[in-house]
Amino acid sequence: MEREPRARTRGMEELPGRAPLVAPDPGTPAGRRRSVRTLLLAWTVYWLALLLWQLRPAIAQWWAIRNQEHGTITVSFGGDLSTGLAWITIPPLLMMVVWLLARRRSG
Repeated sequence: MEREPRARTRGMEELPGRAPLVAPDPGTPAGRRRSVRTLLLAWTVYWLALLLWQLRPAIAQWWAIRNQEHGTITVSFGGDLSTGLAWITIPPLLMMVVWLLARRRSG
């Protein structure tokens, strides 16, 4: 059973909802579209967090020399390429497996 979407309100007046970027497919339930959006958002947040974690030494160097007149910043990748690829690919794949299992249970 699919729930009717609630209208957003401010006080007693109804606020207009956001228009979808793509016209929704009439055969696709709203919950499924929302869960795909949640999965893609989780991937994006993960990759941004991973990028910031890897750039933290360069950010720390920049923070230390930002007020000095002269200085250099170097960024290098130290590590095994397969380890980096594993960090980039395995967690998003696991997120997708969990999403697919949850979708199968609800559907």
